[in-house]
Amino acid sequence: MTFDDHAVQAVVSYAIGLRYLATLLIHRAALVAINHGRTTVHAADNAAANDEAAQAFRGRVSRRTQIQIDDQVRKGELAPLGALAGAAQTAGGLFTRGDISVTHAGQTTVEAARLLVDRLAASHVLFEADDEEFGRTYKFIEDTAPA
Repeated sequence: MTFDDHAVQAVVSYAIGLRYLATLLIHRAALVAINHGRTTVHAADNAAANDEAAQAFRGRVSRRTQIQIDDQVRKGELAPLGALAGAAQTAGGLFTRGDISVTHAGQTTVEAARLLVDRLAASHVLFEADDEEFGRTYKFIEDTAPA
């Protein structure tokens, strides 16, 4: 299997620096290409793989969480939510505002994500916060959310 340049860029974009996610997307995109009788993966294969991964994720979370995520996406919060998911995955589930970094998104999105997690945690929507000895930590309320 080979990946054309656009497919490689798509994996890098979708995976936001997370090795596991990159591996999952590469595997799924390769299967999409094989199902179409090709040995070269194109960006469209990555898009299909990303959609499949999102549907698989939706099947793992409660209806309540799905509705809360959909509500935030409708409000234009997809990129900040992605940065928060990246921070949770990178930190092993429990993360701080400092863990939400430009590793996961651009600076504007990072700032939006930090504001979003505070607002959502205060409302007990998707996240909960805990004030610990060394500062505030956050985690997804539902264990099956990205962590």
